[in-house]
Amino acid sequence: MGRVPGWPFKLNRGGWRRGGLALGGWFFGSRWEELRAIMRPFDIPIMIVLLAGFAYYVYRHITHGMNKEGQQAQVETAEVE
Repeated sequence: MGRVPGWPFKLNRGGWRRGGLALGGWFFGSRWEELRAIMRPFDIPIMIVLLAGFAYYVYRHITHGMNKEGQQAQVETAEVE
């Protein structure tokens, strides 16, 4: 039995997302100013959450693998013979 390519399934999932974005753009396009007035109070809280998430991501990746003395932890690997 041959291998089935995965690209049709990926295209289908991505198509739904793009279709939803296009539909949302079509619906809110004429009401853009009204939508912007409703969303304006959420601008700063959204930015705070995004920046806090990015800072946490950087912190975790910088400190990942460090031991209590601040040195890079050694990862032991098993040798395959």
